[in-house]
Amino acid sequence: MLRTAIMTLAAVTLMTALGTWGLAYVVDAAGTRVPPIAFSSLRVVRAGAELTDVWLLHSRVQARARGARVQWTRSVRPEINISGLDAQAGPVTADFDRIQLRPTDEGWRIEGVGRIQGEEVDFQGQIDLAARTADLIGASGPLFRGQVERADVQIESMHLDASDAHEPSIRLIGVDARRGRAWWGGGQVDLTRAPCGLRPTVSGGQAWYGAGSDSGPSDGSDGKPAGPSPAFGCPVRVSDMAVQVATPIGVRHLQVHAADFQADSIAAHASGPEGAGTLVADIDRQWVAVDGRVDLAQLPAIQGVSTTGAARGHASIVRMGETTFAHVRGQVDGQLEHPAIANEPVDLSGTTLEVDIEHRAGHLTIDVADVQRGGVHASARIIADADTVDLKAHLAPTTCQAFWTAIPAALRGPYADAQLSGEIAPQVHFHLPRANAKTLTLVWKGPSDCVVDALRTHADHLPAVHVSGARDDVDWLLRDFRMPIQYATRPVEVGPGTASYVAIGQMPRWVGAAAIVSEDNSFNRGKALNLGLLRRALMFNLDRGRYVYGGSTIPQQLAKNLFLTRQKTLARKLQEAIVALRMVQVVPTRRILELYLNCIEFAPNVYGIERAARHYFQKGARRLTPKESAFLGISKPSPRYAAAMRRRGSTPDTPHFREYMRRIIERMRKRGAINSAQAAAARPFRIRWRAGRKISQAENRPQDDHL
Repeated sequence: MLRTAIMTLAAVTLMTALGTWGLAYVVDAAGTRVPPIAFSSLRVVRAGAELTDVWLLHSRVQARARGARVQWTRSVRPEINISGLDAQAGPVTADFDRIQLRPTDEGWRIEGVGRIQGEEVDFQGQIDLAARTADLIGASGPLFRGQVERADVQIESMHLDASDAHEPSIRLIGVDARRGRAWWGGGQVDLTRAPCGLRPTVSGGQAWYGAGSDSGPSDGSDGKPAGPSPAFGCPVRVSDMAVQVATPIGVRHLQVHAADFQADSIAAHASGPEGAGTLVADIDRQWVAVDGRVDLAQLPAIQGVSTTGAARGHASIVRMGETTFAHVRGQVDGQLEHPAIANEPVDLSGTTLEVDIEHRAGHLTIDVADVQRGGVHASARIIADADTVDLKAHLAPTTCQAFWTAIPAALRGPYADAQLSGEIAPQVHFHLPRANAKTLTLVWKGPSDCVVDALRTHADHLPAVHVSGARDDVDWLLRDFRMPIQYATRPVEVGPGTASYVAIGQMPRWVGAAAIVSEDNSFNRGKALNLGLLRRALMFNLDRGRYVYGGSTIPQQLAKNLFLTRQKTLARKLQEAIVALRMVQVVPTRRILELYLNCIEFAPNVYGIERAARHYFQKGARRLTPKESAFLGISKPSPRYAAAMRRRGSTPDTPHFREYMRRIIERMRKRGAINSAQAAAARPFRIRWRAGRKISQAENRPQDDHL
């Protein structure tokens, strides 16, 4: 691109000296013989001469002018005015309306108006033929404005130095070049002769490149910036340039200290706010390699994600046909923040990773060869296409304590110092058919024998509980306590120390059974976590495209209600799991169920089974029927929805609700909590209220026999 611009401007310099005397000086200065000149007429005037139809014939330049006027004033060098000049120098053609050369003490002052290669040029300047130098500037704007190599180019001024015939040089100042999404301006270009041809050096100024998602080399016909022009046999050298690059992950601000751009490759040393790095790219083979640091604060917010700090390492991208390969290896020293992850920034410092990515139309493969934090290593493979998403992950064998400690402190929260024993090395397989999230597969294999020996939590991090003795662990659940519910809109307390508390032995056996079969069938096996519930949560949430179900076991739900907040974050789920694991090791299963029934929410401001029984059925928990217990069991996931049924006066008269109630009753029968007669007596499954009071079964039956 620059070569053509320089040829053009050099031709301008020569053509401005095409008067009879000036031409001889220019050719002399160039060290060549004087070319032949022909003209139709010569008229001598006062202190000068006028020529018409002037021809210049030379091996490099052919020119014809309608007229030339040579006039001496006070200088021994004449003032030359040329009109109607047409010229050609190699591939460069010119058409000038006028050119004027006036002698000065330093050389010549030149002005002219014309067209070169179809572009307007309006210039003035000075040429010193003896010193073989020339300086040109625009007379009423830029020296040159036009298209070169399909780029919009503007040049403010030019300096030509041919004093050394072996090492001539040209300096272009105030260059502005734009093509497609690329722009560079405000700097200068120096060209010198070298064995490889013209050697350009670009310095100063600022550059911008707005890379698109289909980034790659182009010939410019598609509107994308092309690679470096092959017109230069030598590399284009760049120094001290401010560069901004728009990438799919944000704008990168760099200072390029030194770079070489060849026709098929780029090598650069640059620095950003976080330090120095190098970039090497092969344009023909379409690969790029980068070493250095990335300022994470420059990454754009993606669905609320914000980052600070830096990542450093190596990245390479190779494009072969329609497939793009990428390899990333480095270390993250920064923080990640998102309201769905934690209520404070998550520090990822010290995390290293090595990832390979393969992408083609409709298919993506991500191989996480290794991700390491705190000495804990994991690997994963993700394959996604239009039909399925498949994830296989493996955690290298490690101790449970090392695994917990490797999790960022913001996710561990007040249980960051929990003490664990055992080993863990799970292998997880997740398979999701995009068309039907309800058929997803979730498999967990490998040892996960983690035991939480102590939570080691400071009391200041626990909710306000009225209990005697220490409460830095979970053993206070074995004692009487009273806990104010902070989410209630009026004062409410729960716990064994309150008047509404009902011991599990005083409730009908089907009350606890209804809670178990509706929430956590694995409860009696003493499991704090349930993979089946997790799979169900993923299935519902992916199918609806939003969070609708948590998949928590009864111990997890109790941990949330007594120890944690209601924030739906990844941090809370992790803390919920660690507290539940500790709870099942210290608190008997029967006590956990008793606390659960007495502390959870059944309707707005209605906490505990005793208050729920009186709210919905105007009776105590000790008198609940199997059907009433089943209704309270299914109301727990959405207490406000259950309360709305009461306000409307009836449970839904839909096949879905009737089938749901039937399944709960049948599960209670299979567990031995009720017999067949009690299961039959629960029909019809519909419950009615009038003015907030339950209508008796006898009142219901005439209307509901069809159910």
